[in-house]
Order: sequence, then C-alpha cells, then structure tokens
Amino acid sequence: MTERLNDWDNYFIDDVSLNKLCTKGEMFFTKQSLQTADLPRGGEWQWNQSRSKKKLSVDNELDISFCKLNTRKARGSTERSPPYKVWIFHMHFIGNDTMLNFAWCEKGDAPVSPSSEKGDNNALPYLFEPVEPQISLQELSFLHEFTDLFTARQLGW
Repeated sequence: MTERLNDWDNYFIDDVSLNKLCTKGEMFFTKQSLQTADLPRGGEWQWNQSRSKKKLSVDNELDISFCKLNTRKARGSTERSPPYKVWIFHMHFIGNDTMLNFAWCEKGDAPVSPSSEKGDNNALPYLFEPVEPQISLQELSFLHEFTDLFTARQLGW
C-alpha cells in the first residue's frame, strides 16, 4: 500500500465491484465506504472480519485502521463460500480531515487477461509482478516503544 500511496490517483476507482474486490492481486483506492457491511458480496456468502481491526498513527498526520476479511456462508446457505481474503485499509488524513480507503485482494479469482476476455484460449497467462515493500529500518522506528531499549539501540532507533 505504501508503494501505491504516492501514486494513489492512478489506482483510484469510484465504484467498487465484486469482481474488482475478489480478483487476486487487485489493489485500489476509493472514497467509497469499505466498511464490511457496505461491501458487495455473493448471494450465498458474506464477508467476515477474521481478526480485530489494527490501528496506527503516523506522525499525528495519518490515522490508519486495517483488517483482513474472509468469507463465510450466509445464514441458510448450503453452498460453500469462496476462499477469498481481502485486506481493507481506512486512512484518515488529519490535516485536511479527509478519508481514503484501500483494498487488496490477497486470495481471490484468477485475473483475466484482456485477450482471454475476447475468447482467445491461447492467450498467455496474465502475470503479476510481486510487490515487495521497500521499507527501511528507519521507517519502522515508530515501533521502538514496543521493544526493549537494547533492541531499539541495535536497530538504530
């Protein structure tokens, strides 16, 4: 997400679709609500927050809360739910009191290449380059309060 944040407008969408949300590797920003109850879902399944929301603040300028969602059968359904895993981030920019949301599908439907959408069965598979975060130790220095003094000094914090 941090890699995409500087270029957020190139990953911005107005309307969140179920297809976009459930395609493996999809990442996007939106101002549309990404609260669990507001997300598009299937007829036989619903979103389930798998763990508690985590929160962090960055230099009193940005508050971030995030959680991982998976699916579960809807009440009364006999079908299995799809094995989707989606991460949702809510960002509050304190200085100008604006919100921006980010979603990343960790596990979902296989992406479709433009040529295979046209029925070309010989299309090359759609490839994603893995996004590896480029985070320095200094950027993680806000974690110093959660370590002992020796560890913090070893890491240069």
